[in-house]
Amino acid sequence: MFAIDTLAGEVPAKTNYLYLTYHGSHHDVSPLGRKAIAVLGSGPYHIGSSVEFDWSSVHAAQALRRHRKKSIIINCNPETVSTDYDTADKLYFEPLTAEYVLPILEKEKPEGVIVQLGGQTP
Repeated sequence: MFAIDTLAGEVPAKTNYLYLTYHGSHHDVSPLGRKAIAVLGSGPYHIGSSVEFDWSSVHAAQALRRHRKKSIIINCNPETVSTDYDTADKLYFEPLTAEYVLPILEKEKPEGVIVQLGGQTP
């Protein structure tokens, strides 16, 4: 798993914007473990679902923060959190298939997983 520099090295940046890698020799990030809950997003966007914003994922992350839990959002929609990448403590942009989600869960070892549907207007 490695972090993406969303500011292209122009200024120092710490980001939670993550991608899974196969056959890597190390990870750029440490797991959050049992202090976190994973949130599976709404998946690919389509008209009327999540073109701009994944409302359900964002509100799940905000509710977890209110309950002093960290959040890990996994979704293939790059507009999952619109322009606020600090919505979640970690944000993985990956397909929502077992092949991608299970290795992330194995690495992160969250306390639980929230599966939600709905996108922008649940």
